[in-house]
Formats: sequence, structure tokens, C-alpha cells
Amino acid sequence: MADREQLEQLKRLHDYQRWRGRNRLPENLFVWRLLLEGGELPGWRIHRAQPIAVARMPRSTHSIWQPHDARPELLLRVDVYECDSRDDAHQFLLRMLGEIETPLVQLQDLLEVGDVAFADPRETVILFARANLVVRIANAGRKLVSVRSAAEQLDGYILAKPEAVEATDGTAGLIRMPSRRRRTTAKAGTEIPLEVSSERADQVLVWKFFSPTGELRRRGGRLVYEAASPGKQEVSMYTLQTEGNAAHEQLTFGGE
Repeated sequence: MADREQLEQLKRLHDYQRWRGRNRLPENLFVWRLLLEGGELPGWRIHRAQPIAVARMPRSTHSIWQPHDARPELLLRVDVYECDSRDDAHQFLLRMLGEIETPLVQLQDLLEVGDVAFADPRETVILFARANLVVRIANAGRKLVSVRSAAEQLDGYILAKPEAVEATDGTAGLIRMPSRRRRTTAKAGTEIPLEVSSERADQVLVWKFFSPTGELRRRGGRLVYEAASPGKQEVSMYTLQTEGNAAHEQLTFGGE
């Protein structure tokens, strides 16, 4: 892990203050428990995938992808890191940049991937942060190709709001406030705990939370919400399940 002096050098080298906290979406997004099954990159299939859990590191999945025609010289490595917040993701991205051996990987403001993206001139490796996720896509085979299309496809999957049924029975992943907080007036900058429960949690691949009024993050293992301003607050939750179903739930609180 980089020490304080190294981190400060990385911040200056990669112009960290210019992109820290950047959000390119019109609303806030938080992704929880992302799992890749193989359909996220059209034209590619997962050769192998391994979830990684290491102390003091974000939850991650490391995977190797092959084209459908199984050309052995073409392989992609896709690493996805799930951080607790957007700020944590941007700091983790900075750490990952410090591990890149080539100085050719630079900030790419014109690359429409993620909230912030870095790539080499040939785009054989791309690192980007989207919401609380950090993604690294790189060549892992003998033949080097641009990974831009794969990065765009995966970013699109992260952003997608699937066609979903409205869930009211909790089977998809009920989102709610603790009962004692339901009538609490939302104050800007104050964290409000949210609860997510599901009778079928083992079948949910990913939770996606969208909010135009505030930001979600994980704090001490719990999901919390911070309002950007007082008044009515809205959180939309989408869940994707193993059998291909999707559900949508809406939480509104803090207003009249």
C-alpha cells in the first residue's frame, strides 16, 4: 500500500483534485454485490472468474474472458472492485494507477466510460471508476487489441435500469428505513441508515440504487443515505436475479 508521501505524488501526477468526486450522471448511483455471469460483454464469454475477499481491500471479482470464437491469442482480464462509496472508489483508483508499470496510462477526459477513466494511447488497458466501482480491463493474451468496446459494454451494464416488475412483497429485496426514522426530516449532510432485506437474497446478482436527491454508501457494513438538501428524498432500487428476473422498488421519505 502506498504511504502518505507516495499518495501525494500520485495525486499530483494524475491530477487527482480535478476528478475526485466526479459524477457524470444526472443522479447518484450505488452498486452493491455486483456479480458477473458472462452476458455482460457481447461477443465474449467468461473463461474463469474468481471472487476475492482480502482484509482491508474492496470486495472484488477477477475474471478472464474469451471471444465466442475461442481464438486462444485473444484474452481479456476484467477486474471489478466494489468500494464503499464514490470517494473510496476514486482513492482506490489512484492506488491502482500507482501499480501500473507503464507511464503511458493517463487521464482520458474524452473517453466516455465511467465517471473518470485512464488508458494508454492504444487503449490496451483501461481503468475507470463508475459510482462506487473501480474496473480494470486489460489484455491477457498474446495479441493486443483495444479494450474500449469491452469497457463501454461493461459500463453500460453497470448503468442499465432493467425492465422490472414492481416488487411489494420483499421477495426481490425490500428497501426501507428503520421504522423509528420513517418520519425523520432529512437534513443535508446527515447520514440516514437504510435496511435491505430479501427472502431470496442468495438469488440476487446485483442491487443498483439510484437517487436524484442524495448519495448512498456503505458505512460499517451498513447501507446509509446522505441527503444533498432538505426535503423529499427518493431512492430507486433495482435488483437482478439469477433466473434473469428483475424488480424495482421505490423509497420516498423526508418530505411532507
